[in-house]
Amino acid sequence: MRTQISRRHLLKSAAAAGVGLAAMKSRTIAAGDVAFKAGLIGCGGRGNGAAGDILKAAQKTGIKVELTAVHDVYEGQAKNSARHFNVGAAGTFWDFDGYKKLIDSGVDIVILATPPGFRPEHFEAVVAAGKHCFCEKPVATYAQDCRRFLKAAEESVRKNLTVVAGTQRRHQSNYVETVAKLHGAIGDIRALRAYWCGGPVMKGRPRTPGQKDMDFQLKAWYLSLIHI
Repeated sequence: MRTQISRRHLLKSAAAAGVGLAAMKSRTIAAGDVAFKAGLIGCGGRGNGAAGDILKAAQKTGIKVELTAVHDVYEGQAKNSARHFNVGAAGTFWDFDGYKKLIDSGVDIVILATPPGFRPEHFEAVVAAGKHCFCEKPVATYAQDCRRFLKAAEESVRKNLTVVAGTQRRHQSNYVETVAKLHGAIGDIRALRAYWCGGPVMKGRPRTPGQKDMDFQLKAWYLSLIHI
């Protein structure tokens, strides 16, 4: 039995599961088939979390998605993620240029979850290869890189690719419902102040004796906002 899955249906279902990655072009999918192969670039906490999210969304929507490739600058990080997600050695890549091998490995969807200094270059490569993309925020850290990303985004539209950015607050139901209640409930909002309470970012990553600049910036990217 074959089921026609529309792009609208995929987007609605995946959003309900917390991930928009299944919002792909319409295609016919046979029961039990692997609908999409996904690859993860950036095997840190956020990357592993995003990869886990797409697999959970796949279970909830009944659409079979398989994580077939992972990449990280650090070999150990890449291999740890590969073990966790049962990705074979042929789909495990590292070093600075390993992302190119991942993109060319036959994946349909690429998850970009590296530090944002890499984002424009990686996104350009994803779009050039005609792959769909889930891109973590922020998309860039400098004005010129924002322009690079926007130019690649325009190309993704021309190629009819699906690109989803990690702006979860715009989709999280309790946030959306709260904003809807505010509109009309208290009159016109003249000013607004918002807070986010949390612990120190990148805590516990002081520079170690003899550590190279590149390694320090990669591991403390939130503080340095690396631009490579």
